[in-house]
Amino acid sequence: MLRGALPWWTLSKSHRIFRRFVGDLSGKPRLPPWHNGFENILAKDDWPDTKGDDRETETGSKHMPWVVRDYNRSPAAMVIVALLKSWTWPVVEELCKSTDIAILLRACVARHTIGKTGAFPAIQDASSVGRDIPFAIWIPFHRIALGRSPGLGFVTEWRSRQMLSEAASHVDGHEYVSWAFATDAKRLWAPTYKAGDISIHGLYTPYFVTCSGMPSDSYSLEIRAMAREAAPLEYQDPAIYVSRRGGRPTVVGSNCSNARHAKGFVTLLAGSK
Repeated sequence: MLRGALPWWTLSKSHRIFRRFVGDLSGKPRLPPWHNGFENILAKDDWPDTKGDDRETETGSKHMPWVVRDYNRSPAAMVIVALLKSWTWPVVEELCKSTDIAILLRACVARHTIGKTGAFPAIQDASSVGRDIPFAIWIPFHRIALGRSPGLGFVTEWRSRQMLSEAASHVDGHEYVSWAFATDAKRLWAPTYKAGDISIHGLYTPYFVTCSGMPSDSYSLEIRAMAREAAPLEYQDPAIYVSRRGGRPTVVGSNCSNARHAKGFVTLLAGSK
């Protein structure tokens, strides 16, 4: 958990844009390609598939980061740029054991979560994403508190032999959270996040969505990055590459094939200062 990692005002703007996007999942641009003399650089990127992967369900929705936008404002781009300027980027470099980093945009997720009662399943990125990406950065766009809005909680004792034995009957952890809470709540950690706080969890860290107990929503971005030389090619379309220039983290390259309609988003990131 990294407290005060990002400026709250950037997250507040991102939150408003994401909320507007979710409230207007029409699949069509609401403004023309030009507006107030500025070109909409994102106009040709993917629009949400409201009947497919981007549809809203009773638990919310998830989207590729370049899909979520309001005209030429992209909350994911705003947050990624803020992360590069933050004091937390050296932490990412340390975890990657490199200053030459690939941000794997294809593996990043912009997520809208609708709170519900009852327990969500406990999962690990190793099974839900894959075993090639070592960690994920979870960035909520607003305050998260247990019982108020759905957030991210963690199972703290999953790896012990006793826990593995006790959990053996719980397929993929789907019943594990409610079981662990009933037997010993100390097995779980559900932190409170202020706007600007982020968490980083490893490949095998079990985590779960906390229940709010009341109708509520949360908006967040999951970022996945790793050392460029170790990044699998299948996750690098699209991707941006970050290295140190003059001692500062700088986007030094990008990759986006014609098959990926995300060139505007990638260009927006590549041109960030």
